[in-house]
Amino acid sequence: MSSRVAHSTCSGQSIRRPACQSASRFSPDGRTLATGSDDTTVRLWNTAPGENRATLTGHMDAVDTVTFSPDGRTLASGSDDNTVRLWDVATRRTKTTLTGHSSLVSSLAFSSDGRTLASGSHDKTVRLWDTTTGQARATLTGPSDAVYALAFAPNGRTLASVGRDGTMRLWDAETKRSTSTVPISDNGLGAVAFSPDGHTVAVGDLSDTVWLWDAATGKVLAMLRGHAGPVNAVAFSPNGRTLASGSDDHTVRLWNVAARTLRSTLTGHAGSVNAVAFSPDGRALASSSKDHTVRLWDVATATIRSVLAGHTDSVNAAAFSPDGRTLASGSDDHTVPLWNVAVPRPAVLIKHICEAVHRNLTPQERAQYLPEHSSGPVCSGDH
Repeated sequence: MSSRVAHSTCSGQSIRRPACQSASRFSPDGRTLATGSDDTTVRLWNTAPGENRATLTGHMDAVDTVTFSPDGRTLASGSDDNTVRLWDVATRRTKTTLTGHSSLVSSLAFSSDGRTLASGSHDKTVRLWDTTTGQARATLTGPSDAVYALAFAPNGRTLASVGRDGTMRLWDAETKRSTSTVPISDNGLGAVAFSPDGHTVAVGDLSDTVWLWDAATGKVLAMLRGHAGPVNAVAFSPNGRTLASGSDDHTVRLWNVAARTLRSTLTGHAGSVNAVAFSPDGRALASSSKDHTVRLWDVATATIRSVLAGHTDSVNAAAFSPDGRTLASGSDDHTVPLWNVAVPRPAVLIKHICEAVHRNLTPQERAQYLPEHSSGPVCSGDH
């Protein structure tokens, strides 16, 4: 049975942007997509028709990162103009401009209650902002080089930062102090993520290793080796049992978090893997690559579900809508396609498969394509 029969097809609706950037984020309700561009603008798109809802102006240089507050009412954007802007999504106006960084703002993260925004910069600092007043709460110093990525733990109090100096730092956002400083790699660190329960931190280094750390103690839990190039992206599955990592070696690897072992190596990309993202139900994984494609993988079977082709340059970002039915991909070709990646309900999927193959399914095919129906009849006449 071919994967074409077993899996859903995907169609793209392309949002054209006037300049390249890969910053994109869905609102919590999935109705709005925000994109940042190197033409200095932030754009809000209605995801259903794919139409430009608003163009937010005010930044004086490229917009590198955007993120919504947990309630979806505020959008934060970080720019090469050294500022962070907070936008009122309803009125589409600037609420406040956060100044203080002396170099470009490369990463942003809201706390779980939305009251604190963290910004990481190439000025070697992390800043904490009160989102209600727009005032700076603290400037966290310690990194000896640019800060590349930030992540808040689900408790909204612990913040992780990584960057060019190769050191992971854990911060207490309430005391505004570093709780752990862990030198990891001389080549720098490019990605960080917390497990859904907040107990584990995953870090991708720019040599070839994925690290797992205890978020409470700052002690190393595992060094996951296997990649043959820099690790650009890490993401936990929604249930926290699987970690995905994407690398310059053109592969995506799936790791068993509890056993700290390799589950599967996903091959097929012909260029560096720049981003990975799990669907909200954890059944699908999207990977975007320098090879101009996005690949959609079935997590349970570690098989390819769809290849989303259409970009003409490196694809740097991928994000699922909250309902998992839409995938956005951001590229250097100035577009953000919205892909329909909805998987049919099991009954509908079985019907399509049976109509396509016109024969009984073998036990191996049932196990691979319909794991929830791996025993017993599937199609009528399947004995």
